[in-house]
Amino acid sequence: MPRIKVLPPNISNRIAAGEVVERPASVVKELIENSIDAGADRIVVETIDGGRKLIRITDNGCGMSQKDLELSVERHATSKITSENDLDAIISMGFRGEALASIASVSRLVLLSRTPEQEGAWQIAVNFGEKDNLRPAAFGQQGTRISVEDLFLEIPARRKFLKTKATENAHIAAIVRLYASSLSSVRFELYSEGELVLKSSKCPQENPLCLTPLLGADKAARLFSFHKKQAGMSVTGHLSRTEDAHRTIKNLYFFINKRPVKSPVIQRAVMDAFKERLTSDRFPCGGLFLTLPPDEVDVNVHPAKLEVRFERPDEVFRLVYQAVRSGIEQQSQLIDNINQVYAPLKQSDFQPIRQATLTNPGKTDGAANAYEVKLPENWQNGQCVISEQRLPWENQGNETKESLFLTESLNDAESLENTDLLPDTGVNNRIVGQIKASYILIENRTGIVLMDQHAAHEAFLYKTLCQRIEGMQEVASQPLLFPVLVDLEPEDTEKIAPKTDILRQIGFDIEPFGANQVIVRATPVFLDEQPEGIKKIIENAVQGLRHCDLTGVWRVELPEGIRRVIAGLACHGAIKMNRRLDYAEMEELVRLVKSEKLTNCPHGRPIFTVLTYQELEKRLGRH
Repeated sequence: MPRIKVLPPNISNRIAAGEVVERPASVVKELIENSIDAGADRIVVETIDGGRKLIRITDNGCGMSQKDLELSVERHATSKITSENDLDAIISMGFRGEALASIASVSRLVLLSRTPEQEGAWQIAVNFGEKDNLRPAAFGQQGTRISVEDLFLEIPARRKFLKTKATENAHIAAIVRLYASSLSSVRFELYSEGELVLKSSKCPQENPLCLTPLLGADKAARLFSFHKKQAGMSVTGHLSRTEDAHRTIKNLYFFINKRPVKSPVIQRAVMDAFKERLTSDRFPCGGLFLTLPPDEVDVNVHPAKLEVRFERPDEVFRLVYQAVRSGIEQQSQLIDNINQVYAPLKQSDFQPIRQATLTNPGKTDGAANAYEVKLPENWQNGQCVISEQRLPWENQGNETKESLFLTESLNDAESLENTDLLPDTGVNNRIVGQIKASYILIENRTGIVLMDQHAAHEAFLYKTLCQRIEGMQEVASQPLLFPVLVDLEPEDTEKIAPKTDILRQIGFDIEPFGANQVIVRATPVFLDEQPEGIKKIIENAVQGLRHCDLTGVWRVELPEGIRRVIAGLACHGAIKMNRRLDYAEMEELVRLVKSEKLTNCPHGRPIFTVLTYQELEKRLGRH
């Protein structure tokens, strides 16, 4: 039976490093937190080979004396707590005093530091746990510089699990962006392979642009803001509007006392506040900054300090929920005010007239008044005349340009009068008109059919695009007058590069542009979107293709990721609700639904609903 024994320091340090140092980004996180606790307002991060070969952090903090410098690489040596009570109210980023020792046990660590009182800097080096003597060094500024070289070089079992250079760089950038957003008083610079990747500026948390490092300037500028104080706690937040919601929750960030954390309590409060505004597959993006009494937050529950425990979780939930809900309602009020400006009918639109009697329509009764609606200028001979408009699938004049929506099968389709809309709805379909500029009303022998014009066109586009992709046919594209730049996260830029061929086949001319951007030079012919709309389409496409494997034979069944991309594209390109259609347009849309046997849009919503005459007569008491 093996006997229990105390592990030597080199083994215990490596075990501790396994909890603290998961990958190069973990090293960057721990060293940034040390710089923050030193009072630095400028932190420079440099990496080579994704952090494997070199990680260097330079700050202008208070620096360390010779004695502190020597103690800093020992386990459980810290200046941030002095008694057990300090653990109950932690105000610093770090507090355990094990990060440097753990990092030094799995790398070559060189630490230089200089205090304001010192005439020169001092240096200490630790080579995979073996500490050298303290020595003078050249370091011309106040502060500290820590270099970590050859991370995990002597631990092949750990090194082999590191990802590609681009992936590790992306994780490092994500850490730097987090702290650049959470600390309004600190400027960050990130260099990879000697090239500048990120340079943040000081921005107060009350300004939504403080989230620019995480979301980009365009998205940050569109966030709505809110603030609330309650029960000794406060929250300031900046969240996306419902129309800008994402398909993933990963772009929702939480900060407690300036510390980036993950919190199921806060996340649930935010999602509950949005519950009636977003579908289950949509999530807000943005950030919440909470300030709580330090003695009510336990940050010592996770090795990497990423999770926290609240003394009053119900109060935290209530604070966040009410704050987010209030912010959403304020946005709704703004929208309601805009809608009131464009309200279609108001009292002044009506004019009092004499009401004609039933017995003598030619004369009026002086004692009776009624209101008459002003008829629109395009009302002629008892009907509203709509100026002729053509849908994207119709050829304009004598143009011979190929249209995505005209195929031989569609051109050979039967006329509307001789076909059924549905297999069980009889014959002799007759388009009665359009309701709410969104639904087509159709009468046939069986009953009344209401068709959703957007869902119908969306379903047709989706089916056509899928058929084109499966048949290796390219969709015609149209060049943009001004190319559109789309900001992406570094890992997305890496993953989308080999998948641009599928986007070109759909009709996009897209290629990488710099480290974190792609440029769109052309879009499908049927797409009519402003630059912001194009950006949203590309962002959704990137999310759909992120984990989509395009290797091997997949043409028989399109991968789910590609189908999601096509579904989003069809939704953006389809006829919108609240668009007036003339008779020819409605007839063409109904014919397409019939010929392609469409029943649902790609999101699962039905294209039409049927009210039979039997149901109608029952509702009107005819039975």
